[in-house]
Amino acid sequence: MPGLSRLRVHSRDWSDAQPWWPGAYSIHTVKIITKEQFVSLLDGAGVTDEQKRRFHALFEQRHPDGHQRFLEALGLEPGEIAAIREKSRSA
Repeated sequence: MPGLSRLRVHSRDWSDAQPWWPGAYSIHTVKIITKEQFVSLLDGAGVTDEQKRRFHALFEQRHPDGHQRFLEALGLEPGEIAAIREKSRSA
């Protein structure tokens, strides 16, 4: 279908597009929630420390770049990010 293949090309183009409107932000540049707030939410939901470790290990294994960006979005310092990712890889 010619129309469908054009749609696929356009959707691929959009995935790499930069926001075109003034003041546009992405999760990579805006800290939506702090690390402390996120940990507090997990604690409030009853997530144990072991479950948090497994979460990070799985995130690092399946989506290492996403894990990096997630930790950056929480506002963590580069050294803390490196330590979390290293610990996650050895879990």
